[in-house]
Amino acid sequence: MHLFHLCLSVGVPTSPLSVEATVSCPYHWLLSWGSPTVTNGGITHFEVEWMDVSSDNSSLLQVPVFGPSAVYEAELKELSPETEYYVRVRAHNRNGAGKFSDCLLINSGMCGT
Repeated sequence: MHLFHLCLSVGVPTSPLSVEATVSCPYHWLLSWGSPTVTNGGITHFEVEWMDVSSDNSSLLQVPVFGPSAVYEAELKELSPETEYYVRVRAHNRNGAGKFSDCLLINSGMCGT
């Protein structure tokens, strides 16, 4: 009798899809995005990164996952007035972090668009 052990390597998720931002004044943005095409297992959380375009200052926000969803959301609060930010999102699973989404450019001075 032979015993075979098959070990499958599970990778990290692909990039989240359709990252969008909706402004809620003053200086708050609601981000939304779709699940990655390939999750390679369950998503444990998402990471949102935003960076002031005019400086090297960046911030990270971990967004927990409470089960499968078609759309995920996070709110960016207390952004500096009249400031442009690059925003991107990535998914994590038990194997680590996937690739970031494409950068989205938002302007905290744009209200109601």
